[in-house]
Amino acid sequence: MLRAKTYRRARFVQTLYEYDGPKLILLKTPGTSYIIAVAIVNEEFDEPFYGAEVTLDQLHCLLEQEYSVRYLFLKPKYKMRFILDLADLDDGPDVKLIETPLSPATVEYLPGRTFFADDFTEEVTLGREIVSRAEERILVDGNWEISDFGDLYGGYSDLYSFTDGVKKFESQITSLEDKREIMGAFQKQWQGGGSYGSFYRTMRKAQSPSERLGLGGFEYHSPGFVDLEGRSDLLKAVTAMLRNFEAEQAEIAKGYKALYNYLQANKLLSMKAADFDKDTPLAKSVAVQGAEFSAMLPNAPWGTILRLSGNDPLVAAKVVLSLYRRLSRLNDFQLQGRVTFQAT
Repeated sequence: MLRAKTYRRARFVQTLYEYDGPKLILLKTPGTSYIIAVAIVNEEFDEPFYGAEVTLDQLHCLLEQEYSVRYLFLKPKYKMRFILDLADLDDGPDVKLIETPLSPATVEYLPGRTFFADDFTEEVTLGREIVSRAEERILVDGNWEISDFGDLYGGYSDLYSFTDGVKKFESQITSLEDKREIMGAFQKQWQGGGSYGSFYRTMRKAQSPSERLGLGGFEYHSPGFVDLEGRSDLLKAVTAMLRNFEAEQAEIAKGYKALYNYLQANKLLSMKAADFDKDTPLAKSVAVQGAEFSAMLPNAPWGTILRLSGNDPLVAAKVVLSLYRRLSRLNDFQLQGRVTFQAT
């Protein structure tokens, strides 16, 4: 017995461009992707549209004018394109997606190369709400060198991407592929200072462009400011980390010294992760010491960090040590009176 062919479906979200009826629309699949679709002519359907399956990140780039609409049709992340009939909405909230490769005939219906989100006739808020980006103004005063601004932005960016990695790994909705990418950053060979920079760079690369920290603007003159742009929840989390660190700085510094000295005394600071035996009494002792220090730090859940580190307590201990150094450097700016976080 022949089985009936099954089709994917998508739910209508909104019209993006209208001229004598909808001409460009947005739909949402049951998963995490979206369908952006343009009206075409096809006598087999009542209200035919041709759509491309895109990611939330691509949608965000479209809304930020980084992509034209035409580019999304030509380079959709999932390389999937469909014909759909908007008239399906007469029978329910979903439309059937019929996989259809891009052809010269359908290319003729695509918007021009200079058609961007600013040309939409309807206001689009969905993508921005999901990404939920915001701006954080940091006030600066006193004398500053260019390298100081680099330390300020770099340290904040490291805390931001670290916090995002932890949040994503703990989230049940994060895909297994994304979790593996985050774990890859933690499980690199650790040999010393140079590896820490590589670790945080990899964490930033694991973020989608729409989630990464950005520089909105700055004013060098004293007093001046630095405007950071990013996900609102992450900006708030980093500010809270700095506030909590400032309140407990003295005790946290003692904990850092204790863990650092312990690793140094056992010649573990420069040891590669591959050379460290995780099934020894020393490894268990490192785990205990690391967990004690991690509990002192804001937003440094030892259990999560240990899992991300492949259950290697040495790697996890080095991660929390590096986290302290970034918090301490930013806190120094506050103690010097040169920085005020959460100015807005």
